Amino acid sequence: MGFSITTWNINSVRLRMPIVEQLVLKHRPDILCLQETKVTNELFPAAPLRAMGYNHIIIHGQKGYHGVAIASRIPLTEDHRQDYCGVGDARHISAIFEHGNRRVRLHNFYVPAGGDEPDRTINPKFGLMRQHVPENEKLYTWWSYRAKDWEAADRGRRLDHIWSSSDLGPHLKRIEILKEARGWDRPSDHVPVTAHFDL
Repeated sequence: MGFSITTWNINSVRLRMPIVEQLVLKHRPDILCLQETKVTNELFPAAPLRAMGYNHIIIHGQKGYHGVAIASRIPLTEDHRQDYCGVGDARHISAIFEHGNRRVRLHNFYVPAGGDEPDRTINPKFGLMRQHVPENEKLYTWWSYRAKDWEAADRGRRLDHIWSSSDLGPHLKRIEILKEARGWDRPSDHVPVTAHFDL
């Protein structure tokens, strides 16, 4: 059974709900994970997501800073939040979903960028492995707001990831990085990343 998860550092969900709707209407992921929502739980714009079929929403919000959310077409259980850094930031939320006779724990993390030096020999935070994409192929998920013409410069970073446990890895069929979203109206500096699994 086909199944997709999209992650997107939206950089203010209320400001960018129109492009969230654009993504959902065009690509229809089963689960959408958002980071840097920058809104408290009670002000999170859940109604537009529910109107598009995402009836299962869990939120760990924070005013003007951080914040994560999971919106799903399938039921979510065991809503859990953890403050890994012990400083009170809303950077993690997790839940369990079931699909294709599998029970999966999904974590949604917001981890601020690993520094200004994206060279893995200098900064090991950038030393991640890839599946389905050759090492020498440019693979960006973030382009700075500072660039006059981000697309022409095409100098970004791979800051957004979908990791899986080893038992799910073989079921990954493809990934999509929606570069065009960086050019949408009032965009985030990050773009959506979608993993497609056959579960």
